[in-house]
Amino acid sequence: MAQVQITGWRPGFQKIAAIQLLVESTSYGLKKSKDCVDDVLGGGQATIELKDKADAERLAARLEKVGAVVTVKP
Repeated sequence: MAQVQITGWRPGFQKIAAIQLLVESTSYGLKKSKDCVDDVLGGGQATIELKDKADAERLAARLEKVGAVVTVKP
């Protein structure tokens, strides 16, 4: 298991794109994905668990492109 932690956002953060990435890359539905992004925007953080570290790194890279601040933990 690998974890992607979304800890914040940079200027120009694309909320809708981040939600879509979570829906596409995880087993999360639209509501859970939106709740994760809203938690981060509210000052918290979100942790997403994926089976494979390579998948986690791919998701992290894609989230960074839309303005999220992320870390990957094995």
